[in-house]
Amino acid sequence: MLLSKSIIPEENGGYSKADMEKQIEQIQEQLALIHLKLKANVDSEVWVQFQTKTNSLKQTELEFQRLKQLL
Repeated sequence: MLLSKSIIPEENGGYSKADMEKQIEQIQEQLALIHLKLKANVDSEVWVQFQTKTNSLKQTELEFQRLKQLL
């Protein structure tokens, strides 16, 4: 008797297929937004690193030119 009372019938406590599909769709939308934000952050970080390396190379090139003029 106790076992039969512990089982919750689907119609009383379960989720409908439509509700589950709606929840899955909402989760997919949230994941897409998270992915977009992460991609933007990564793109920004890559751009900053590229600019840093480019500036470093320009400084090195200018230093070589300065040294060549001294010789």
